[in-house]
Amino acid sequence: MSSLEIFAHNVKTLLNQRNLRLKDLAEEIDLSESYLSLVLNGTRKNLGDKYKDRIAAFFGVPISQLYSEFPTFSDTDETHAYAEDPLRAEVKGAIDAFIERTDLHSTEIPFYLALAALSDQEARSIKKYLTTVLNYFDKRDSQQSHMREDRLLSMTPRQRTVLLACSLAGNNARIEWVRPLCQMEDSEFQQSIDELIALEMIWLAEDVHGNRVRLKRSLRDVLSSHYTQDKLRLLYTDLAAAMELYPDEDPGFFAALARIFVKAGLTSRALPYYKKAALGYQDHKVWDMAAKVWHELSMAYGVLNNQRERGKCLCRCAQALAENKDFDGAGVMGGHAFQVFKEVQAEDMLVYTCLTMGNIYSGNDYNKAAAWYKKGLEASGVSSPNYGNLLMNLATSYYAQGNTTQAEIYLNQTRKWVLDYKPREANRLASHADLMSGLIEFSRRNWKAAKRFYQSAIEQAPEKNQIDLAVAYHNLGMIFYREDRSGTALEYLAKAGQLFQDDKLENRWACTGVEIAKVLVREGRIKEAASLLEDVSDKLDKNDRIELGWAFLLRACIEKANGVYGRAKTMASRTLELFNQEESWRDAACASLWLCNLLEATGDITRAQQLRNTAYTIYSKNHWDLRELHRECSLLEPKHS
Repeated sequence: MSSLEIFAHNVKTLLNQRNLRLKDLAEEIDLSESYLSLVLNGTRKNLGDKYKDRIAAFFGVPISQLYSEFPTFSDTDETHAYAEDPLRAEVKGAIDAFIERTDLHSTEIPFYLALAALSDQEARSIKKYLTTVLNYFDKRDSQQSHMREDRLLSMTPRQRTVLLACSLAGNNARIEWVRPLCQMEDSEFQQSIDELIALEMIWLAEDVHGNRVRLKRSLRDVLSSHYTQDKLRLLYTDLAAAMELYPDEDPGFFAALARIFVKAGLTSRALPYYKKAALGYQDHKVWDMAAKVWHELSMAYGVLNNQRERGKCLCRCAQALAENKDFDGAGVMGGHAFQVFKEVQAEDMLVYTCLTMGNIYSGNDYNKAAAWYKKGLEASGVSSPNYGNLLMNLATSYYAQGNTTQAEIYLNQTRKWVLDYKPREANRLASHADLMSGLIEFSRRNWKAAKRFYQSAIEQAPEKNQIDLAVAYHNLGMIFYREDRSGTALEYLAKAGQLFQDDKLENRWACTGVEIAKVLVREGRIKEAASLLEDVSDKLDKNDRIELGWAFLLRACIEKANGVYGRAKTMASRTLELFNQEESWRDAACASLWLCNLLEATGDITRAQQLRNTAYTIYSKNHWDLRELHRECSLLEPKHS
């Protein structure tokens, strides 16, 4: 199938899976339903990139998935536990209300993880169902409120004591947490429990830990009026002690225990449990709950007047919000943290905040990242140990924006700062600065300068800085390949691949594997190249479409070497589609010329001439040197063919 046919097939699959109408999609992307239908049915062959991007956004999937022959459409995502779209936000709101209403905080993670697996139709059904349940609760509580109040008035003091203990411990509390609050004999306690069950005020549920108390409705507010604040604090202290003695092992429990300590007036004892809860939510990738707990922990540190830890927790809150794709909220928390540290004149923590926030935005909004790094430079003195990191990160942000001029300015400032202040991380900063300069020169195709910078980066790099070393080795290998120095190219690429493997970066190892396959094809080691491509293909990320394109083109080279010209043409055509979709014009020109040469050799002169014209036009429009095009194409032929 052509790329557009694959795209259309995947769109129709998603519409069917999510029980959506073509009309819904057409309205959302601002395209007529009739035209979209013609495109998806193959009658029309043209669909603008902006509409394709809108379609991807509508379904909440990467554009690469829509072009994949083997897509993995799923609502799960490795970076957060549930999809970020309005429908799921509404469902999550209903789940949150249900958990709060039933006081089932200890079981909230399974709810959130289940949300990730819902189709759109299932999400709508769950939302409707939970809304119905919540409405039922409200109606039932309204009808039973008078009856319950009558029963409360008729209760014995002993029954009221036990019911208050149950309410304070919360719904789903273990019976062991409730008993110490009542301060009565076991037989009296058990009798009161039985009586409350008979009065339909509570019921018991059994799990692996024993019995848990389920409340028909929390009466904490009604019953707590019978006690003074001092008495309630004592009860909360006893409850916390019981919970520590008989713990559950989930983030919801630790967060609940921390809140109990706060209510008991023992805020300092809440701190480790807040932290354990926040880290637990992060381990489960429930980022919004992690952010909530980090924020509560920051407030606890505020009560204790520990402003440094308060600010650190606000930064952790910002990081969790960013993981949950709430970058606006992250910015607000980062701003609060900066203000906290500013008020206590903690210059080192101001820099820490700016580095944290800059790193948060570095993969999302380069302008905001640069603004935070600049803010850090303004807030810190030039002698600050992190001043060089701020300069380096600012240079990286400008490089990511394509502003190489500004990037070079800050790289040179980094080098000067390293020479002037000789920080502990001098080698790492100097090495990384040279690596960045190498990347800039590489993008300019200034191979000699790039090689010089990469070699300097390798000489200065600390041993632990394996990723920088791997990138330098990788790109040096690519330069030596261009120089047709296959042995040296393989040596450097092999080093890069090993370092990526050591760091378990399979995707980057796979990209290096594609470059090694190029060298093997050039060396005429066709079987080795084919075997390597088989190994790396599954490791390539679906977003690495340029590397996928090269993998197809190298397979085309292998098929040609084996005399299977039909498959070679098919592979090369798929390569061209990928490069054109990614607007990778140098690669597209190289693939066009290679396929042109193959078609000429097999007698398809007309099509070959069209492809040659395409390749030459690309180079002519961009004022590139045609000799480079022919050289790149020649490297795809075995030396001794």
